[in-house]
Amino acid sequence: MELGALAAEQLKGSPEATGEPASTIAGTEPRSLHRPLPSLGELLAVAAGGALGTLLRAGGLLAGSALGEPGPGFQPGGFSWLLGAPGITLLENWFGALGLGAISGLFLARRLGSPRLRLFLTTGLLGSFTTFSALAVDGVMLMGSAQPGDAVIYLVASIVGGLGLAALGLRIGSGWGGGEVQP
Repeated sequence: MELGALAAEQLKGSPEATGEPASTIAGTEPRSLHRPLPSLGELLAVAAGGALGTLLRAGGLLAGSALGEPGPGFQPGGFSWLLGAPGITLLENWFGALGLGAISGLFLARRLGSPRLRLFLTTGLLGSFTTFSALAVDGVMLMGSAQPGDAVIYLVASIVGGLGLAALGLRIGSGWGGGEVQP
């Protein structure tokens, strides 16, 4: 079963899926189409995951900047941005896209079911580990550099690579345990 079909199956019978007003679905009470406010436990799961993801992201930036210090004779240009923050942001976003895809695949295939665990891992951990805002700022700064073509390479690699890795992650996550789900 494809992921889209699996998601549709999970919504089957809901007012959102049937197009019927909530009050006319047979055997159900009228319900709001709005989600309830998150519980304190759910908020704490997001906060704990967010704290861990932020520490991992900052650790990656610090480690990358320490390892990426150019030595004597270093000539700027020619993808030198890979040694700095843009390269680290690219790698962190790629790992995050792969991880989020895999975790989402596990949840869609119903191999993980805890809402708090899902919030901890997806919204908290990976939401704070990855960053679109740094990607955007790095891209703008690269555009203003001596090699504006690097900005195009960086942005295309970020978006296309992220989409590809998210799809791979979904395939991996949904296939663990012998599942049939494919993106």
